[in-house]
Amino acid sequence: MRREFGAVGTEGRRRKVVSTESLAGRVAVVTGGGSGLGAAMAWRFAEAGMAVAVLDIDATGAARTAATLTDELG
Repeated sequence: MRREFGAVGTEGRRRKVVSTESLAGRVAVVTGGGSGLGAAMAWRFAEAGMAVAVLDIDATGAARTAATLTDELG
């Protein structure tokens, strides 16, 4: 399955589309990954096949996100 993500500019046009296929095998460092948007981004990157480092000022939250990713996606 191919997924695409993009940003929408102020004029309503897509500026750049990134395929998840191009992310596989890369490394993502997600700050604020212990909860909320950061955790969601970590999840999406991991689903795309990236190795994800989860960082957060809340070490317990970061560890929880990392453990969930490992348990669910390997």
